[in-house]
Amino acid sequence: MRPGIWWYTRFPFHYSGEGAAATKELGEYQMKWWIDSIVKAIQQVKADDVSQKLQKEFYEKSTHPLDTQP
Repeated sequence: MRPGIWWYTRFPFHYSGEGAAATKELGEYQMKWWIDSIVKAIQQVKADDVSQKLQKEFYEKSTHPLDTQP
């Protein structure tokens, strides 16, 4: 893994990309895609009931580790 300093040497003006190609429509499209992705992720997390059950089971069994089955 590279340390973060490589980015500053490669982009000394803290800019990467071609801003001249940007348009309002492209920005709106990308923001809508990003927001929709975040909304879907949050919905999936809220709908998940398996993780909570597994976590509860883990904590209950961890209070008496010698009593758990292999």
